[in-house]
Amino acid sequence: MDIKKVYIDTRFKTADSKSSSDFYVELPRALNIPDKCVCYIDDIVIPVSWTSIDARNQMLYLGIKIDDVVSTETITFDTGNYTGVTFASAFESKVNAALLAYQLSLTVSYDIMNNKLEMVLSDDRSMVIGDAEIVILSDAEIDIANPKTLNGVLMLSTTANLLTGIAFSTYLDLHTTRNLYLTSSSLGSYNTVSNFGYDTIIKKIPVRFNYNEMLFDNSESGYDYLDVSKRSLRRIDFRLQDSFSNIINLNGNHWSFSLIFQLLD
Repeated sequence: MDIKKVYIDTRFKTADSKSSSDFYVELPRALNIPDKCVCYIDDIVIPVSWTSIDARNQMLYLGIKIDDVVSTETITFDTGNYTGVTFASAFESKVNAALLAYQLSLTVSYDIMNNKLEMVLSDDRSMVIGDAEIVILSDAEIDIANPKTLNGVLMLSTTANLLTGIAFSTYLDLHTTRNLYLTSSSLGSYNTVSNFGYDTIIKKIPVRFNYNEMLFDNSESGYDYLDVSKRSLRRIDFRLQDSFSNIINLNGNHWSFSLIFQLLD
């Protein structure tokens, strides 16, 4: 095999690519891979340009029960990076805008020492007959295939019940993307598995850097290779995803990496 290394830059993806995270590349000529050949993913450079809250996790689904009458509200949070304090402020503002018509309100505070979000529901009705209650619906209770909820940020796996005058606390997780997964049906041999539904992962990329920094990753271990024996490569597909199968939105930024081919002894 005469080609040992292929450089990939998403600036030069094909015209039918969807984005820099879901794209195809066309090589100048077909690579005919011999037997007993492996491939390493190396020299990865990705700008950390996705935000902690975006289209993957910006929805909050509320159930509101007043005097045995149940209503639902869907709240969309703004895309952006949040601290615990700014998230608490945005959460209080967004939820109270939805609760205004019901004459209810929510006070939200953030405990910076313990990384906890505390919520207290107030009943502001002029005439109170029965009890008021709101619930943050769990993903399992939402009749949508991929609800893209905020529940992961709120660290809620079950429904959260908020009762009048009783404080409810939950931990906050604003590190919403810990790992990226590069997948490819062209390079993957369906010989990897995961417990979150991927079988064409060609590289796991830990996110070690903060927003607006450059993420660098290399092939560090000798066993982290792909068996690409006996195939021809010309048009190759790549997808950069999180563990929930969501394509990462790089907000118009480009990234690059290398494919290194090596014959096994």
